[in-house]
Amino acid sequence: MSITLYFSVVTVNLYFSDIIYSNKLNDMELYMADSLKGKFFVASREMYGDNSVKYSNLDLLLTNENYDDSGNGFDWGDSGSGSKLLASAMLKKIGTPTIARIYANKYAQSVLKNFTQDNWRLEAIEVAKWINSNTDYNVAIDEINEEEIQAKKEEAKRLEHKKELEALAKEERRIEREKEFQQKIKNKLQEREITAKKEQEEHEKREIEEEKERLKVIESLEAGAQLAAKAQEYKTKAIKYQNELKKYKLKLNKYQNELDTCKLEMERNREILDEKKVEILKYKELIKLLDIPSLHKMFNNLSKS
Repeated sequence: MSITLYFSVVTVNLYFSDIIYSNKLNDMELYMADSLKGKFFVASREMYGDNSVKYSNLDLLLTNENYDDSGNGFDWGDSGSGSKLLASAMLKKIGTPTIARIYANKYAQSVLKNFTQDNWRLEAIEVAKWINSNTDYNVAIDEINEEEIQAKKEEAKRLEHKKELEALAKEERRIEREKEFQQKIKNKLQEREITAKKEQEEHEKREIEEEKERLKVIESLEAGAQLAAKAQEYKTKAIKYQNELKKYKLKLNKYQNELDTCKLEMERNREILDEKKVEILKYKELIKLLDIPSLHKMFNNLSKS
């Protein structure tokens, strides 16, 4: 994968002249700037959407006069809140907080709105010139000769070339990291594929074992069902035998009752027999008393005579 980076640099033509300071109005503020020679505002939009603005190789800081709806911070190419925030920071850096507060909107509308490139650089003197031409304030500008201007241009070209080389090296390192990352991802995917295959095999093995267990359970249930059927058969027979036993018990009770009745009758007959025996004994006693043999003998004698 390759990414071609396009760097567009806005080159601002520099026009330098002597500035004679004068008080235009009583309330005019005269700001004596530090040396602005060789100092630039350098802006770039990074690959991931972060906007970077540096002044004299240091990050440009947000001002207190910020705009809450600026989103990602500094911006350019329009007159929105991000551009106003950048304008305020630049005017405060070259001028004063008062200049930034009053003229940020105007600077964003007249200057930053026209910067449509992702990368640009602007010399600090140009900001000072704009302040002197478009506001009620003056910023002192040091005189720069032609040789210094040419040297600055060559230095700017050298820096731009260096940045391009650094950007290309950075991109090559990023591509290399991307390749390494993709290789790691590929290795991870292969490891996951192997792991997934092992897990699939283990899962299938577990399913086979579970199926065997289910078959055993089914066989056990079938055997249990057969045992249950046998038990039900035995239970039915037991109930049948219990019913027959009840019938036999009823018959036995009946026979027992009949036997008890017979016993009672035998007892009554025994009593009657005992009574008869007593009577017979009485008759025997009577017969003894009557001396029947003697009487019989007397009767026989009488008959003979």
